[in-house]
Amino acid sequence: AKLSWIRTNGIRHRLAAAGLDDPPLTKDAPHRGSRIRRPLVMLLHGFPECWFSWRRQLSALARAGYAAVAPDMRGYGGTDSPPDLMSYDV
Repeated sequence: AKLSWIRTNGIRHRLAAAGLDDPPLTKDAPHRGSRIRRPLVMLLHGFPECWFSWRRQLSALARAGYAAVAPDMRGYGGTDSPPDLMSYDV
């Protein structure tokens, strides 16, 4: 899995991803930006885990033809921990 970070909703999230580095579908349809050309699977961990809990599933899903992403949830792993408790409300 490759680790990356994105900033959204005022915090920095760490993501682990596999299967996102696809070549274009055809030579006539070049890869543009970060378009995902495979079905996407999101793997969300629970308390007190992080993306690492999904490490084996990430690679298995990529080998099976899926794009798989496992973010560290807010306040866990490499994702920011906002001080305001209301920041954790869903």
